[in-house]
Amino acid sequence: MKKVILSVLFAALIVCIFLTTASAVSLELKVELATGEELVSIENTFYLPSSADITSVKLQVSTDASSVTYGESATPLESGDTIDLTPFKTKDKYHNDCYVVEFTAGAEKQTYTFYAADSLSAVFINTSIGIDSFKIKQEKDNFTKVSILNKDGTYEYKDTEISVTESKVRGNTTPDLYKKPYQIKFDSKQDLFGLGGAKTWILLANYLDQSYLRNATMFELAQRLGMNASSFVSVDVYIDGYYEGVYLLCEKVQIQSERVDIRDLEKEMEELMGTDYGRGDMAVQNVNELINNSYLNEYRYFNDVITPEDITGGYLIELDNSNKSNRLKMDESYFITDSGNFYVIKSPEVCSREQVEYIGGLFAEMEEAFTSPTGKNAKGKHYSEYMDVDSFAYGYIMCEFGRTYDAGSNSVYFHKDADKDGVQSKFVKGPLWDCDNSLANIVRGNAHLTDNYWAANRTPWNKLTQHEDFMEVVSEKYGEIYDTIFDMIDAGGFLDKEVEKIGSSVAMDRIRNHLNTKDLWPLNTLKNFTGKHYEAKTSMIHWFNRPQISESEWAFPTYVVYTDGVDADNTTVIGNIRTHIEERANWLALQWSCGVTLRTRVDHVYDNDEDTTCNECDFVRAASAHTYENRCDADCSECGYERIPHVFDSDCDADCNECDFVREDIHLYDHGCDGDCNLCGEERDVGDHIYDNACDSNCNRCGFDRNVPGHQFSNPCDNTCNNCGLKREVEGHKGGTATCQKLAICAVCGEAYGTIASHTYGEDWVTDGSFHWKQCTQCNLAKISRSRHVNTNSYIVTEEMHYMTCTVCERNVAYSVGEHRFDSDCDDSCADCGYVRKVEHDWGEAVVTKEATAHSQGKVTYTCSKCEVEREEVIPAKASGCQSGEGALIAFLTNSGILLAWFVIKRKS
Repeated sequence: MKKVILSVLFAALIVCIFLTTASAVSLELKVELATGEELVSIENTFYLPSSADITSVKLQVSTDASSVTYGESATPLESGDTIDLTPFKTKDKYHNDCYVVEFTAGAEKQTYTFYAADSLSAVFINTSIGIDSFKIKQEKDNFTKVSILNKDGTYEYKDTEISVTESKVRGNTTPDLYKKPYQIKFDSKQDLFGLGGAKTWILLANYLDQSYLRNATMFELAQRLGMNASSFVSVDVYIDGYYEGVYLLCEKVQIQSERVDIRDLEKEMEELMGTDYGRGDMAVQNVNELINNSYLNEYRYFNDVITPEDITGGYLIELDNSNKSNRLKMDESYFITDSGNFYVIKSPEVCSREQVEYIGGLFAEMEEAFTSPTGKNAKGKHYSEYMDVDSFAYGYIMCEFGRTYDAGSNSVYFHKDADKDGVQSKFVKGPLWDCDNSLANIVRGNAHLTDNYWAANRTPWNKLTQHEDFMEVVSEKYGEIYDTIFDMIDAGGFLDKEVEKIGSSVAMDRIRNHLNTKDLWPLNTLKNFTGKHYEAKTSMIHWFNRPQISESEWAFPTYVVYTDGVDADNTTVIGNIRTHIEERANWLALQWSCGVTLRTRVDHVYDNDEDTTCNECDFVRAASAHTYENRCDADCSECGYERIPHVFDSDCDADCNECDFVREDIHLYDHGCDGDCNLCGEERDVGDHIYDNACDSNCNRCGFDRNVPGHQFSNPCDNTCNNCGLKREVEGHKGGTATCQKLAICAVCGEAYGTIASHTYGEDWVTDGSFHWKQCTQCNLAKISRSRHVNTNSYIVTEEMHYMTCTVCERNVAYSVGEHRFDSDCDDSCADCGYVRKVEHDWGEAVVTKEATAHSQGKVTYTCSKCEVEREEVIPAKASGCQSGEGALIAFLTNSGILLAWFVIKRKS
């Protein structure tokens, strides 16, 4: 009977709780700024921009209660009223300033927390498609309203109505992260914050960089070197009223007078072709079609593109080896060099065949030159004839100094202007881009170390750094910027100033995006997530999703404290980045023999650990994290700060309203794994449900049935579950044949697998007029042993011709082959090789050039009709005195001409 009564009482209690919950009053608040923008709370927390007046915050109230009050004095509140937050100022558990206000609607109490920025301008993006479609599903919005509000309440920019302003999520990897980057494109050029007029602007999230400063620091250093890098300014970003966090507003990498200031070839092509430029299915992919005598292995161009008269520039080119598979699916022109490097032509994106072969061939010649041990390519041209060596030296310095994780992988830019006055313009390295994973932000692969080379092992620097003349330029340039690096990290330098600007906004961002909680940062989000964006949880196992991997395998370091001004403290974000920069700068100075005097940082000076004001420059640092003996201790043992004592809703409440302290009490739970008390809602530490693996749906302890999809494998040949790591027995990929061009295709799952087969080179030489080589018999593309012909320096002679042969491939050398050359038809010796032939003159009729007399001989002359050479014959002298019978006869024949005719006939016979 006792058990029955207890059961009835328990059931009644559950019903009461259900009815109370079902009938709870709904209270929703929004903040309306003086300029009209509305802010939406995220988990009962508002994040106010720097322009907000803390003493007069206007609230819009939505509730089904008859009245609303706030504070201990129960001040009435109606929609549209303003409240002064200053009496409610306190500290959160991370020691950030905030304002905590309790609102009462009927019998229901709700607590809202307000944070406020004090410096940054705010960018408001109001979408026409809703935040779920825009942010989570990542749809482009062509009807976005954008406004940028400065600290003083004035507008840097404001859309007066919905315009064709375009906004979208941007990037390759970062769009899948919880805090996403964006691109805004205005319908006309806008000069924002004096950074220069442009239509397209980028909002970098810096979600994986807890300092929020790595991109800014690298861009700033590059600009101080004179290298092309984006200008920037930090801002707070709101989308449809929801606070997203601190972003870096910066220029997009593009050809434009305010960005990459070279000839805009794409703009000229658009004007040339009109609306036909870039439209339609014009792409033709030419795979493995070698350009003669070049080092290009593959390229893509577009048909039906009108080629401009001058195709020498300008071009913007990106090395993007890590995203090759994705880029192949996009409508972009690209080329792949013989080294396997994948280059995308960012501008013009749509190129004709002539353009791709020109710029790709020229780039391949440069790459061939600096890949060669001599620094020269097959044309005998040095790499310095193709590149601006200073800019490439700066590019290497930035990658090596910053230990940029993506160096040689992606986001490496080059550009080339049009030729001028017949002089070929050179390739320039830059602009610098994508530096959030620099300066020890990744601990994978020892990328965070300071005492070894990083970029020197990656393309293209791994070849360039082998040349002493290039490294001499590197040493010289690094020596010039060494002091600049220290100027930026010294007390009162660039880092201090930037931290002071963004400090209060960073505190809001770290709360908003869970950066203070190791198990919730970083997160990624599926694109088809349909809930509120702040409800999104990690949706797949990924190499940086911390809940699924051990702390020793984390790729990104986590810092509980952003900065406390103690530069030497590596446990703080800013202290760590400062220390890394100092050690890295000095190690490189020693390796490159720059001849500089090594320096150390100039740090702030304080009286003691509690002092927050520098004695040298009046810089005010953030207070250190307080230290307490236990959770109930109210006084900081370091500085005496008195924190708010625990506050509970009732005697049955176990959770302190001001912190995460949980007191002990008697609780009622539904089952052994239930962590929520039915009486007071306390969350007890009983551990999570116990399952065999991540795909198991039934708890081993309490039988709770959770909704999981079961084991997930990438394909029929995959042996590891993507969710829980369960190993199953599968045969693995099989079938298909790999070639030197393509991987084998699995007959089971249809995926490519294995490795590319080696080239198979034929035994016979393949030749042209100048070179010989052995060629792959499978792809007819790969070449080895390519070199010029080597002749014998002596002719081989036949009756008809003469020639020389290559001593290697035994091919006739084209410029030495020919028929014998004689000066005339009757010339018997070849003018080139000296060959002697037999010739016969064609003599004409005899001409008497001198008559014979009794006392002297005469002469007869013959002329060759082919070569006009003359030959003489002698006519005997006439006999003197009386002539004998024979003499008389000769005289008669001579005088009558009969003898002359006889002589001619006899000569010809």
